[in-house]
Amino acid sequence: MRREAWATLDRMGHEVIEADSAADAARLAGIELPEVVLVEANLAWNGGGSLIEHFRSDVRFGRVRIVVIEQELGFDQAMAELDAGADEFLLDPIHASEIAARVHTAGRIQHLESQLDDQQAELRELIHTDPLTRLYNRRYLARQVVAQINAARRQEHALSLLLVDIDDFKAINDRDGHAAGDEALRAVARVLDERLRDTDIAGRWGGDEFLVLLPGTPADNATLVARELADVVRGIEDFPMLTLSIGCAAWEDDDPARFVSRADLALYEVKRGGRDGVALAPPPEVEIHVASPAQARSDRPPLRVLVVDDVEGIRSLLRITLEGPAVSVVGEASDGAAAVELARRLEPDIVLMDWNMPGVDGLQGTRAVLRESPRTKVIAFTSTDDPRIQRAMREAGAVAHFNKTELKRLADFLSHLHATR
Repeated sequence: MRREAWATLDRMGHEVIEADSAADAARLAGIELPEVVLVEANLAWNGGGSLIEHFRSDVRFGRVRIVVIEQELGFDQAMAELDAGADEFLLDPIHASEIAARVHTAGRIQHLESQLDDQQAELRELIHTDPLTRLYNRRYLARQVVAQINAARRQEHALSLLLVDIDDFKAINDRDGHAAGDEALRAVARVLDERLRDTDIAGRWGGDEFLVLLPGTPADNATLVARELADVVRGIEDFPMLTLSIGCAAWEDDDPARFVSRADLALYEVKRGGRDGVALAPPPEVEIHVASPAQARSDRPPLRVLVVDDVEGIRSLLRITLEGPAVSVVGEASDGAAAVELARRLEPDIVLMDWNMPGVDGLQGTRAVLRESPRTKVIAFTSTDDPRIQRAMREAGAVAHFNKTELKRLADFLSHLHATR
């Protein structure tokens, strides 16, 4: 049977490997990694189960097509062997034409499945990979932040996060052109790829910013990793002036958005201190949960708050939610210009400032309000998760940032300010 099969398959141009026992077949398959296996059903297998099941239990043979040769084949037996992993059957005595047809069909299916695997891998890479740096993209990283937090909570191990920003990246683009800026991004990406562990997860968070997740890494070790990355980048010969600012945060049972935000605040501290450095975020503040406005202390005057947003519904929602013993909404404005005029006249304690508004936007409005009313504090209250915009609002002078989905956290924060003023 082997001679006849060998003669037929050799004539078709296939490379044929022969074995006369199940053990020999398993050994040779592990060496040669065949695409199609033509196996006699009654070969004895001493390893427990059948030879077919052995092949299917080995991940190396996941795409191997198995053609089983049977003396007789009843329905129940056929179903059992299909369940075990058989793909095709041949009944003995077999003819050259049947061998040729079955093996050719099995090989073609195996080839098509391998192509499909390659295409799926390529699609996953396209979906998850930043095309410029070849690191993970923001979509994949955002999912990994959640996944790694869940793993850290479940396994009770440490987790740290780095936000890595290239200093003066705009100056590189302006001075040397965007091609040089792209190469600088790729140079930093190579450092991350080469210096981090296989278990670490690094990607491009956006623009000139990278995010790194360090599973099983406490805060002290994370800062050491960050300093090493900064030192290596500082020594890149093609970019002698290239430096990094890195914000570190150790997970402290906070939610994903706050975890990233704490690293971003640490990064901002590095930027404010002159760049080219590393800062570790302090543990998250304890949330002050206020069950009702009546719980706020009544022996202190309420915070006088000016609400600035171009959407009337948002302004009304803020007024309804925040008004109480801790907060008094003293005015509303639909853009930064009106906010400046009202801030000058009303002198509020707090201005809640949106970012994206017509006319004078939140960045310009924040700067102008603080020039006209130095004692006023600005809190950014925006609908964006873009860390660049959040950081720009803080650089303009905002003391904190809240997303519009975090209205309860904003209310608690203002209540805490009122209680501690």
